Amino acid sequence: MNKRKKVIKIVIDEARSVLKSALRSGAGTLGGNVRGAIQRAKPKRKEAVMVRVNGETLALLDELIEAGIVTSRSEASAFLIGEGIIARRELFASIAEGIGKIREVRQKLHDLIDDSPNPVA
Repeated sequence: MNKRKKVIKIVIDEARSVLKSALRSGAGTLGGNVRGAIQRAKPKRKEAVMVRVNGETLALLDELIEAGIVTSRSEASAFLIGEGIIARRELFASIAEGIGKIREVRQKLHDLIDDSPNPVA
């Protein structure tokens, strides 16, 4: 299984776990919690991203629609992406730290070139 599929599987598994847990505590709670999270995220959704998914993922998106939790695949996708980011917060923090280091090194390289006596034309 490639890395991308593993990440998708983790997100799907975590979403299933959250949904099962919420269902055990009451269906009304599930709808309210998920709808609340989606409503809070909606005003922030200004950018569009096209994404291809496998059949299993598509079926799960459609289940969210059928359950009345979301009204579209786009809304379901945005919700699950957001939840995946929250669930993997530490990973994204590490990535951001690494990117910061890369930017520093790039800036140092640019500074070296700018300070060189024979700048490259």
